[in-house]
Amino acid sequence: MIHDYKVLTCDACGLDLVVKKTEAGRARLEAAREGWKTFTYTNLDLRTQSGKTITVSRLWDSCPDCQLPDPEAVQVKVQQEEQDGTRKKARAWQ
Repeated sequence: MIHDYKVLTCDACGLDLVVKKTEAGRARLEAAREGWKTFTYTNLDLRTQSGKTITVSRLWDSCPDCQLPDPEAVQVKVQQEEQDGTRKKARAWQ
């Protein structure tokens, strides 16, 4: 029998959780039963090829041992990492 899996990674400490769900939303619901937490933050610093600025929502996953950080601090940190080139930018749907 073939099983499909989804890996969630804690954005704070890097711990991986493998769940038997391929759809991210269902995987996060399963992870929540084990104490994982998630919040949505907005990355406003994404531009399309035509030069328009768009709003992109992202999710921050946190394992049971880590605390959720302030969403605004996460947004600033992610944008700084993208500008420095240490984090891969989110891609807009084309």
